[in-house]
Amino acid sequence: HSLCLSIQRSEVIMHYMSMKLVSVNIEGRKHLNTVRAFLVQEQADVVCLMEVAEQDLLLLLPDYMYRVWHPNFYDLDGNKNGIAIATKEPISDSEYFFGDGREGGIIPRLDVELPRPLLVKVDVGEYTIGAVHWTWTQDGAVNAKQKEGIARLTAKLEDLELVLCGDFNLPRNLPGGNEIYQALTAVWKDNIPADVLTSIDPDLHKANKHERGRLKWMVDYIWTTPMYKVGKVRVVSGVSDHCAVVCEIENI
Repeated sequence: HSLCLSIQRSEVIMHYMSMKLVSVNIEGRKHLNTVRAFLVQEQADVVCLMEVAEQDLLLLLPDYMYRVWHPNFYDLDGNKNGIAIATKEPISDSEYFFGDGREGGIIPRLDVELPRPLLVKVDVGEYTIGAVHWTWTQDGAVNAKQKEGIARLTAKLEDLELVLCGDFNLPRNLPGGNEIYQALTAVWKDNIPADVLTSIDPDLHKANKHERGRLKWMVDYIWTTPMYKVGKVRVVSGVSDHCAVVCEIENI
């Protein structure tokens, strides 16, 4: 599937004093009403969604004229799900990148494989925004596939100034620490406050079905390079099986 843009290119360069960003893994089509209500309430400048079906973009993002979407798996109902980045101002450039080292753009079925680790990146005004849905592992443990995928991601983005958000499936609060997370902190700044212990929704995630808040993993991030300053960070529950992350970004 080719990259989908409502507007392919624009010569207009917008100059933002600051930009409000929302990032959330919406778990496919399970929470469309709560996701839509949340996005309408927040009215962010840029919205990054993971696990979103292409046919739901207009429903969820009616106020966003400029949208980029690329799939990384088929869900159990046969819908293509992927990453969307939507903005209210023109997107001047965009690309996607699979981090599993495989050739081509073939996407797996969820009942056969896991979603392919995917980066979607756009330029909007003076901002470069990347959104990821990265490698899932059993019990959040670090494995070789995850290490290799993160190495490809950091190599792809080496020396690029950007804001990088999304579902990394990389808990920073594993018992004994997380070696990949620690390595990433040497590359980018983690802007989620240290006292935020989880981005797994305490009620809506299936792991918390029988015991509220049982699973506490911080896996959804806003990473930045030195050009960007992040403030007013909020992690909001009640939207999807992952909490939404909201922040203000300034290009310094």
